[in-house]
Amino acid sequence: MTANAKFCAGILLHNRNTKEDGLVTRVYQSAELGETMYQVAVSIRPDTWAGRHLVSDWAESTLELSDNAILKASASPIELCPGRGASRTGLFLVK
Repeated sequence: MTANAKFCAGILLHNRNTKEDGLVTRVYQSAELGETMYQVAVSIRPDTWAGRHLVSDWAESTLELSDNAILKASASPIELCPGRGASRTGLFLVK
């Protein structure tokens, strides 16, 4: 996690631009943009982690905590490993 990041891995965030909710899997500093970035798992289905998930990179300036109670209560698509970050098994990379 970067020193000035507002959020950490394992937090469910809402992207105001895309109107999507995603689970943070990694936090990093973008050298190109000079902004804190979040790699997030985004469920293909809006209210469940069942099925496939995409991976996206979101800029901190577009984010807020998610209030999606259904998605928060659903089983997470990743397993957070203490000291090692997130295990990305089952996630699909989309650029």
